[in-house]
Amino acid sequence: CDLKHIYTTTLDTYNRGRRCTICSDPGGFKQDKPGNLYYAKIITPDGICYKIGITNEPPETRLSQICSQEHQVQLLWTQSFLFGKYAQNKEREILTKYDEYRLKDNIYNLLSGFTEVFTKDVLRKDTIEM
Repeated sequence: CDLKHIYTTTLDTYNRGRRCTICSDPGGFKQDKPGNLYYAKIITPDGICYKIGITNEPPETRLSQICSQEHQVQLLWTQSFLFGKYAQNKEREILTKYDEYRLKDNIYNLLSGFTEVFTKDVLRKDTIEM
């Protein structure tokens, strides 16, 4: 980095704007900070899936960090919480309820951050499902 720290990263992570792990704000979701629950449609060359996630950042920012250029992303729904722990609890509730529709294999060649993905629109937020 500019301060001569040596760190390891991937080209994709670097291209998405993530830089030095020493200089950057420690990553990770903060339960005691305001949090957002989001639900997005991901269109890949291999098909369509739906991602639920939590972030302390605006959901659009988070999705731009984890999606590659070959994926189209449409934010379908968000819910804000005063404390991230409530967003996390709601996410877990949804993941448990719809576990049978969770993507178990990386069939859409998704990148990091795509562990909470469904093979169908479980929350029925997509007005035009293909």
